Amino acid sequence: MATIFYIVLGLGAFAAILLANGLTIWRLVAVPLHRVEVAARSLAVGNLETRVEINSRDELQLLGESFNHMAAQLSKIYLTLERLVDENLSMEAERRQLKEAVARDGLTGLYNHCHFREWLRAETARSLREGSPLSLLMADIDRFKHYNDSYGHLAGDKVLTSVARVIKDAVRVSDIAARYGGEEFAVILPNTDSAAALATAERIRLMVERTSMDIGATAPVHVTISIGVASLSSQYADEEFLIQAADAALYAAKKAGRNRVAVAGQR
Repeated sequence: MATIFYIVLGLGAFAAILLANGLTIWRLVAVPLHRVEVAARSLAVGNLETRVEINSRDELQLLGESFNHMAAQLSKIYLTLERLVDENLSMEAERRQLKEAVARDGLTGLYNHCHFREWLRAETARSLREGSPLSLLMADIDRFKHYNDSYGHLAGDKVLTSVARVIKDAVRVSDIAARYGGEEFAVILPNTDSAAALATAERIRLMVERTSMDIGATAPVHVTISIGVASLSSQYADEEFLIQAADAALYAAKKAGRNRVAVAGQR
């Protein structure tokens, strides 16, 4: 019996030692490794501020320090890339702003003549390729010289900016309104047939006629415009013919008494 007792006692002591060693190994090895695993998962989902703390003064602590160094480097790389992206976006925005400024008329804010020609060339090619309608409006302020001569060139500039604002408000976002030159304006109307273009031209004409303009005179003034309309067709098959047709229609509107709309090819 005594022998069995000592055997059991010895086995119990051995089990206790194994348990104690197991707990020590778990505390010294498994816990730090679990911390590294949790930190790695956190880092993997983008938490770049993740760090792991291991104070075992052995290889596991070196592992933790290596992990923290890697996380810090990743954070620096991310911040550098983020800064470079922001700088590139800023430069791209500045380039777009500069390009837009170059394309705009300095007085009216509408597109300038050069940009108008580029847009018309591109829209004409697209319409011919796709078989979609395209129309062009050419508008001219009636008796504009009178406002310059009677009230001065600053007053004339105010007339131009007021008419430009009305035109911009009257057309769609997809339309391209431009200052063609002097007191003449042009509007490109993509996907617009002759009937719809005529309706747009009449809307612009009425809006200009009804707009009271403060140009620094003793009282607000009302101006009128004449508009020529031309649409892409077998007769006007490229941008040059389209401009000529719209311009001829504008001249016809002027000759017929001003403050009216004329359509190319119609009498």
